[in-house]
Amino acid sequence: MKNKVIKSEQITDNKWLNLFKLKFKDKKGKEHDWYTVARTTDVLNKEGPQVVVIIPFLEDKMVLIKQYRPTLDDYIIEHPAGIIDKGETPLESAKRELKEETGLETIDTICFSDMLYNSPGITNESLTYVIAKVKGEPHTSNNEDTEDIEVLVVDQKEAGELLKSGVKFSAKCWLILQAFSANICCFDCQSPLLQRKGLES
Repeated sequence: MKNKVIKSEQITDNKWLNLFKLKFKDKKGKEHDWYTVARTTDVLNKEGPQVVVIIPFLEDKMVLIKQYRPTLDDYIIEHPAGIIDKGETPLESAKRELKEETGLETIDTICFSDMLYNSPGITNESLTYVIAKVKGEPHTSNNEDTEDIEVLVVDQKEAGELLKSGVKFSAKCWLILQAFSANICCFDCQSPLLQRKGLES
């Protein structure tokens, strides 16, 4: 017998994020409660990725954002990202979020990943990566009122310096920037990790 969720109860009713109480049965048949947060009522996340993370390359440089996060009450280095709206493909969402957060436009894209999970101990939030070759001049005039974003465009040397600067990073961004600074991750490189996938435009 495997562990299995047998019941879910929604505790809060907010627009973007809600608390759920799960009841699951362990492999010995004993029942337990588990609390989790989810972006949708699909608390077991069977509908596909909820968030897209974009890894943009402007020529041979990587685009990052420095964004204020109220949960930290501080600024953190991340890649552009956002919620995939209902009816959107990950690629459509990536193009929209990139434009909104950085002002840049997508020239070419590669789907980097299938569905991945951020912190499965507390949330079912899932994401997919999209690597993008981009063009334009970075700006933040399309940002929402709640967003406080600075666009950073760094080469490999600058990426290495940024990693040593003591600023806060998202875990996902830190790992990717480490690879970029070591010349492992780039848009045109032949890494087996970067397999082109047929996303709908």
